[in-house]
Amino acid sequence: MKHLFFTVTLLAGAVLLPSGQLVAAEGDTTTIKVTGTLVEGPQCTVNTNNVVNVNFGTSLVTRMVDGANYKKEIIYDLTCTGPTSTALKLTIRGTLASFGSGLLTTSKSGLGIRLFSGSAGTTTLTPGSYVNFNGTANRPRLWAVPVAQNSATLTAGSFTGTGTMVIDYQ
Repeated sequence: MKHLFFTVTLLAGAVLLPSGQLVAAEGDTTTIKVTGTLVEGPQCTVNTNNVVNVNFGTSLVTRMVDGANYKKEIIYDLTCTGPTSTALKLTIRGTLASFGSGLLTTSKSGLGIRLFSGSAGTTTLTPGSYVNFNGTANRPRLWAVPVAQNSATLTAGSFTGTGTMVIDYQ
């Protein structure tokens, strides 16, 4: 991501109107000098470009999938190179389940995945929203928990779901 930072220098007899427009008095001249520096945002690599796996195991009891049981921490590595600024933000993007609010969809009907952030995994992370952080040493802790659709009777069997983790420059 490229960012442009610039300064504006006004010279001569310029007048700033309430609308924000600059006008020179009749007969005067105004020079506007714009300067800036383009910089690349940090180049970040998540999990050494490997898939981040969250394995809930093979013994989830269908009737106990309630959005609290089976919460797992999402373990990932993050390395960034580039500008000295450490102001970063993270989001997870993915297809939302057709039920609930802010759940990632899965291959199992009536089952979604809710994401959380924070040291205890108590702050809901809605896909598409951002978590701000400073530096890779302070990367957000993330959590995932399976959620059953209200009144759904889950069937036994394996399931999958995906999301895309995006690290961006603030």
